[in-house]
Amino acid sequence: MPVGQFSFRAMQVDLHTHTTCSDGKCTPAELVQKLQACGLRGLAITDHDTIAAWQEARPVADRLGIELIPGVELSVSMGRMRMHVLGYCFDPANERLNEQFATLQKQRKDRMFAILDRLNALGAPLDPADVLNRAGNGSVGRPHVAQALADAGHVTSYREAFRRYLHDEGPAYVPKPPFTAREGIALLHAAGGVAVLAHPGLGIQVDMITRLVELGLDGIETVHPCHTRVMTFEYEYLAEKLGLIQTGGSDYHGLHKDEARNLLRYSVPYDRLESMRRVAA
Repeated sequence: MPVGQFSFRAMQVDLHTHTTCSDGKCTPAELVQKLQACGLRGLAITDHDTIAAWQEARPVADRLGIELIPGVELSVSMGRMRMHVLGYCFDPANERLNEQFATLQKQRKDRMFAILDRLNALGAPLDPADVLNRAGNGSVGRPHVAQALADAGHVTSYREAFRRYLHDEGPAYVPKPPFTAREGIALLHAAGGVAVLAHPGLGIQVDMITRLVELGLDGIETVHPCHTRVMTFEYEYLAEKLGLIQTGGSDYHGLHKDEARNLLRYSVPYDRLESMRRVAA
């Protein structure tokens, strides 16, 4: 690797990744090793509604010299609008935070059983133990159900599972119990962290972002694979206008071959992490 290229990567971080503790393919240890092989300086594992990856990933990151930032991706709502809020730099041992994560995990399991009941009535039965096993000790969700449907032969692919059964208006869809943006932001702040709106390019309008700022939102994810270059510039301008920190990352799940290049393409400068830490402090 050319020296200049290595120096550039050594000052970059990926602040949005997933592991087998939610809907990713890599274990926490494997993900840290993959980031180290890319030459990045640090990462945040932002699994859905859980920080189960932290305990496994931290010693591996320490050994490899990778800076590991506490992270999570919370599913929240504001009225009828659903969105994701990324949390960073919180205390992973915070009691209130972990109590909420335990509640969210139970709700996820209850929702999965309800989805499986609907699938059974639709003639596509699945073994609940198999679906839970796919999630391991992490967050069970629709992606695990979709893969189980494909493996059982009820559909021909993961995408067809969502198209036929699991999309938001699908016959097997079950909504999540409400957890509001106000509650999510307050939870992260109480644990010493910051709250960042994930991938606003997936349908979050400017007026909604402004309302989130009024609730205490600290930042927005300006760099993301779903954002065009123009969208990235627009969100950077909006962040500066509203006084928000800017983050970014690959949203790496490892489910598709072309995702690996996103680890470098959507990494962000280390000073984005420093900005987050100043706000958290």
